[in-house]
Amino acid sequence: MSPRVVNHQNMGFYLAIVLFIVALAYTRAGVEANPGSGLREYIAPPTQIQYFTFGYRHCIADMLWIRSLQDFNFCEKKDAQKLCKGKGWLYKMLDLMTDLSPHFRMAYLAGAMALTIVISDIEGASKFIDKGVAEFPTDWKLLYQAGYHAAYEEKNIKKAAGLIESAARNGAPSWVYGLAAKLYDQAGKKDLGVGLLRQLEEAREKDPDNEFLNEAIERLKGDLELSP
Repeated sequence: MSPRVVNHQNMGFYLAIVLFIVALAYTRAGVEANPGSGLREYIAPPTQIQYFTFGYRHCIADMLWIRSLQDFNFCEKKDAQKLCKGKGWLYKMLDLMTDLSPHFRMAYLAGAMALTIVISDIEGASKFIDKGVAEFPTDWKLLYQAGYHAAYEEKNIKKAAGLIESAARNGAPSWVYGLAAKLYDQAGKKDLGVGLLRQLEEAREKDPDNEFLNEAIERLKGDLELSP
């Protein structure tokens, strides 16, 4: 590799670092704008930063992740229902870092949990979780989290049932099938739960000694109140 190429690579790295430092200072600008107020106000870097990473997108995403971890419980403002401002600072930071590094699985797993449970940014969590599921459609842990959010925060039982069923089909414990059936039943879609049971029974015909399938089927029958 020629010295010129090496220098260009180093130049890009240094520019990326400088850009991140500027962005980091930008996130703290709101704090200094209100000295002595006792209130924190952070500003997420502009989304346009992704076009100026000089080939170090993943590196910048990691830096944003480290910065976010310092204030994972930060909530700008709570409404009358004690929910955080929708799509606030943490959501914007998580959204930007996963734009920079779309396969950043930990950001989706931990970030979705923080948005939902830690700060209750329900609007931001809904959008971010949907983004994660689109990126990792077969990750059962992420699908399960998404199902929880859909059921308890969005109050969308039908959506939750579909997500929980997908989690079960992609490696979740067998009892998750039963949970999906219960959710379908609650959503007035008991026929979908029965259809899920029939699909599992068809799969068992091809693999009758599969303990996972046998356990899932028995649980489903109990949850759907069907005779063995």
